[in-house]
Parts: sequence; structure tokens; C-alpha cells
Amino acid sequence: MGIKVSKSNLVFTNATYVLKPKTSLTKTTATVVETIEQNQEEITLVWLDVKPVVDQLIHREQKLREINDYCKFYYDQNSCIEYIHSSVNVKVFLVIPGSLANNILLKVHKLEQVDFVFIYCIERDRYLSLLNDYSKLVGIYTSENDLMKSIQNTIKLVEKRLITLNSYNHKQKSTRDLTTESGSFLFFQLFKDILMNMPQTNESKHEMIRKCRDYYCDNKKQLKNIELFNSTYQSIDAIQWYTNSNFPLYKLINKALRTEDINELFHFRFFIVDLSSNLFKTYKDYKKMNIKSPIVHLYRGTYLSIDELQKLKENVGNLISTNGFLSTSRCRMVATMFTDNAIFEIETDIRLKTVVFADVAQYSKFPDEQEVLFDIGAAFQIDSCVYDSNTDKKWIIKMTATDKGAELAKEYFEFQKKKVAESDIVLMFGHLLIEMGQHQKAQKYFENVLRQKPNDEEVACIYHNIGRAYRLKNEYERAIDNYNQSFQMHSIARPPRYLSAAKSLNGIGVVYNEIKAYHKALEYLIKALNMYQKSLQNEHIDIAGTLNNLGNAYRGKREFDIALEYLKRAQNINENILPHDHPNISRTYNNMGNIYYAKRDYQRALETYTKAITMNKKILPSDHPDITRCLKNLGLVHCNMKNYDQALNFFSKALEIVEKTYPQEHPCVTDIQQQIQIIKKYNEIS
Repeated sequence: MGIKVSKSNLVFTNATYVLKPKTSLTKTTATVVETIEQNQEEITLVWLDVKPVVDQLIHREQKLREINDYCKFYYDQNSCIEYIHSSVNVKVFLVIPGSLANNILLKVHKLEQVDFVFIYCIERDRYLSLLNDYSKLVGIYTSENDLMKSIQNTIKLVEKRLITLNSYNHKQKSTRDLTTESGSFLFFQLFKDILMNMPQTNESKHEMIRKCRDYYCDNKKQLKNIELFNSTYQSIDAIQWYTNSNFPLYKLINKALRTEDINELFHFRFFIVDLSSNLFKTYKDYKKMNIKSPIVHLYRGTYLSIDELQKLKENVGNLISTNGFLSTSRCRMVATMFTDNAIFEIETDIRLKTVVFADVAQYSKFPDEQEVLFDIGAAFQIDSCVYDSNTDKKWIIKMTATDKGAELAKEYFEFQKKKVAESDIVLMFGHLLIEMGQHQKAQKYFENVLRQKPNDEEVACIYHNIGRAYRLKNEYERAIDNYNQSFQMHSIARPPRYLSAAKSLNGIGVVYNEIKAYHKALEYLIKALNMYQKSLQNEHIDIAGTLNNLGNAYRGKREFDIALEYLKRAQNINENILPHDHPNISRTYNNMGNIYYAKRDYQRALETYTKAITMNKKILPSDHPDITRCLKNLGLVHCNMKNYDQALNFFSKALEIVEKTYPQEHPCVTDIQQQIQIIKKYNEIS
């Protein structure tokens, strides 16, 4: 991640000293500093000073990188602050001189990405009052050694309390239609099974080692650790290596898990599988020894933001999971050492079938912490979230471990098998990423799977899914190329796989619909429909889907009566074969409403959109994109019917939802804001 630092390869400007991997240092502007590689650890150390001193900088950089590999050095306040503003998915530790403390703290203290600030200066007493004014200020240090120790201890504290929560909304009566939040919940329910289905090879180990060497290419301490691991590691030692927080795998894996970085997680699959296997073995041994004491109480201290606390309060009674391996302690007092404002009190039961945890204190460098580690995919029900104003002066979140998460994952898998005619869990995981809206991650995931050299049918299915991911990213030429590759492979198979080939033709038709090439869309969609009808019964979900797409194509051609005919045929199939509350039914109503709206039959459009949103409100979370879409459509209908107050009401509700999901400058937000302004002008005129 860094470079070897010597006087010859240091270049100073009035702004920054930049550490670029495998290159010499170069001049930069005084704006945002970028390095070739992103930070793949949790924490970024930023050091702001008044002016650089070469000898000090070389020594300081070496010491800091032994603590945390990713370091930035700045000598201009504005560029430093701009970099901090631009940082996402990282926690910034900021070191500043006393002379700049007042100004910098005023500007960055409230930023969410700034976790802690350290002042390094000679005149300690002069700045002591700042400790009372700024809660993120850890201390004021006159000794560099004391500063380094403080940074190291604080990093350990932060790594222990990091937690990312994903809930499963009880209003989603099934796993048929996922919000991003519920998708993230299922992500880790399925993730371990995916890895367990992949081969454990020497190549996967070497891939992981290469990744670590490349990232820490100029960090002597970590390279030494990596070589030790490479020469001595055995699978049975996985827990011991993971609990060694000085070893880089701990940091890299946890960051990849927390951010759901599927590409990075793929690099570390070798070790994650070993760790999960070892936790399961240790758990089985523990169960045998503790049959008469099945209930276990565990604790975890953490910091939760206002938004995170609100989410927990809103999800009492719902299921929740954490991203990755969850570290807890048998001792409540230990948990309070790592807390800021919240303590999780967890009850688990060794009689559960799918929740795996292991006492890892014997492997840890700090056995007094009495650490217990939950495996990936552990699910919990939130029992309560209340503030203890008497004893702890902290939020207490009580949770109970449950098998319900695994049950939901099984339901999702079974539903997807029927929907996509694929039973391979490795491919199913990619479908989950797409349904979560993680199209780039899905593309990378399928491309990684492709490199594992699966069989011919799997390769064809992977090309189809890569095409789907590209389509959803609006990269239409690449989408068509991959769909065509899939179609050709399915078509020349012996015997031909007509059902799968039809899916790829349907995909190409959807692409042409989206780029408004409706004649081409009809060509491919009609071919897909004919192929489906040769291999399926007339009433099948795939036939209904293609009829729906044909309706959309004819709507694009403004042949509205034909479009309605296809949509009604699709809806008849949906209502005959799907549950009455299935999202496909409400979506088809929405498409039919679009036809009536285009025909300026606003009364029928209003009735049809109302059917869609009434159904959606029963089966989907209140912030689901389908609900937003219906609200906007109802707003447009009322606007055209000159019911401006009602139009404003629907658009305002839609805006309230999208503002929680997207930044203010996102088109989803700005489009609705513009509609609201137009309606207000109409209201004034009328």
C-alpha cells in the first residue's frame, strides 16, 4: 500500500506528501490527494503539520505504518480537510499540531468519518481546555512515543467495537422481493454456504497470499508476518491467526466483510472457509461438554450513531445480523471497556441448529477478554432497545440468537430455484446481489466464478447473469454480447437447453426496450415467447414475464390496445399461478396504469395505480422502490386531472422516501423536487 521512503523519492509541495504504492512520490495539487490503491483496512491515519522535515517524516512514516498501514501526510489545511470530506467507508484518525488545533477542530469535529483527533505539540498546557470542548479529542502529546501508543490503543478499541447491522423487515412477508437492507441480511445467511461449495485449493491460498503481499508491498513488518503465515499455516490454526489482531488478514477480511466487498472476499475465501470450519468444530466440542447448561449469555460493547439506534428501536421484534464474524465476551465488564454508548446483551442456545459460536479465549493474546466468536450468518431477534439511565448510562440492546435467519435463506433459495430454473447456490448468490441493487458487485462476482472453470451449462448461465448485471448498469452493448454468448451456448448444447436460451433472448429484448429500439425488442421477445411455449406450460411465470415485456414494447410503439392485451394476458397468468400478494401482480398493474396514462384515460390510470399501491403497502416495506414508483405515478395522474393538492401530497410522500435513500443531488431526488415546484406553480395559477 505504501512505498519505500527515502530522501530521494520525497517530493514536497505546499500541500501534501503522497505515499503511492510501487512508485516514487510525485507533486500533487492542493486539492484532494489520491493514491493508486484504496484503503482496504478500516482506518486511515491522517497527519497534518505546518511544514515537512525529511528525516522526521521518514522515521514517522515507518513507525505509523507498523501500527496502521494506510497513512496520509498533509502540510496544507484546505487540502487535508477536503480529503477528509471526500473519504467514505473509512474511519479517520487525525493528528494535528497545537498551532492549528482550534481552526481544524472547528471544521472537522462534527464530520461522521472523523473518529478521533490527537494533538502533537510541545506546549501541552496551552491546549488542555480543548479536551473539554471536543469529545473526539483523545489527548495532547509532547512525546512521539506516547502519541504512537495512544493511537495503537485507540485503534484496538475501535476495531473491537466496529459493527454493521442488517435487519430483516417483518413486513416483507416473504423473500420474494428484497429491499437492500433485507438483501444485506440474507447476504451473510448465504455467503458461507457459497464459499463451502467452492473448492479449497492451493491456488486459492496462493491468491490470498499474493493479495496480501501486493497490498503490504513496502511494509516490512507485515511482509514478515505474511511470510510466517505462508510457511507455517495449517488449517487447524485459523482461529489463532484470526485472533492475532497484528496480522493483516484480520484487518483486510473485516473491512471486506463490513463493506460487503464481494471481490475482496473472494480473494480471502481460503481462510474464511478454514475459520468457519474451525469455529464449527470447536462449537461441536463445546456442545458435548455443556449439554446440561444450554443457555449462554454474552456481551458486546460498541458505539451506535443516532441513526443506528433509531433503526434498532424501529426493528424490535425483527431479525438482525451483523456483517461477518461477531466478537463478544462472556464478561459484561469486558464489554463495557469497549463501549461508548451501547451494550448488546445476547442470549444464545446450544440447541439451535444453525447459529455457531466458539469460545476462542484460549487462542487469543488477551485471554482475560473471554472472547466468544460467532460465525458468519448468525441471526438474532431484537427483544428490546432501551436507555439505562440508572446503572450503565448507556443503551442496552437485548437480543436472542435464532434459527429464523437460516430459514429465510432456505425460503429465498427455494423461491429463486423456481424463478430462475437454476439450483446452484453459487449462481443464486449472484442473483441476490442483483436483487439488492449491487450490480457492479454482481458482475465482478460472476466474473470471478467464471475463472473457476465451471461446467458448460454453468458457464452459459454465468454469461446470462453477467449480461443482466451489465443491463442494470446501463452498459447495453456489453449486456447484449453476454446474453448472445449465453444464448449460443444453450442453443448448441446437446440436447439444446431451450428454456435457458429463451431467458437470454428475453434479456436481449429487455435491453432493446430500454434503449427504445422497440422493433428489435419485439423481434427478440416474440422469439423468446415461442421458445418458452415449446418447453413450458402456457401458465408459467417466465411466459408472464415475457408477455409483460411485450406489453411494454408495444407501449413504446404507442400501440396501446395491443400493449394492454399482452399485459392482461400476463396478469391472468400471474393471478392463476402466484400468491394473491405477489409483487409481480402489483407491477403488472403499474404497467397497465402506464398504458392508461399514455392514452390519457386518467380515471382508469388512477384506479389501476391505486390497486398497485394498495397491494404494495400490504406486502412491502414503506421505503421500497415500487412504492415510490407508484406514489410518483399517482402524483402525475392527479396533476393531469388538475387535482393539485392530491398530486402534491403523493409527490411529497415519494420525496420523503427517496431523501432517506439517496443524496440530495441524486436524480431520484431532484426529479421529484422539480415536479413539486411545477405543481406549486400550477396551484398558484389556479
